[in-house]
Amino acid sequence: DIRSFNEHEAPVWCCAFHPLVPLLATGGGDRVVRLWRMDGECLRVLRGHSEWVYGVNFSPSGDVLCSASFDGSLRVWDVSY
Repeated sequence: DIRSFNEHEAPVWCCAFHPLVPLLATGGGDRVVRLWRMDGECLRVLRGHSEWVYGVNFSPSGDVLCSASFDGSLRVWDVSY
């Protein structure tokens, strides 16, 4: 392993790298999306899904993150800094 990201409370189902800065988004069975620095520090936890998150993707500018869940919803998050 180069780096481990261990704060999810259930399996991780998806991840996406930010297009411009060294950030990673992950989603999984704990129904949250997490934003990570590449050193492993969790910067934000995005809550709102009621079922597993199975997809995450950044917009080309990196200011918006979409997450898809088995609850049938697609959420759009402002992740600009």
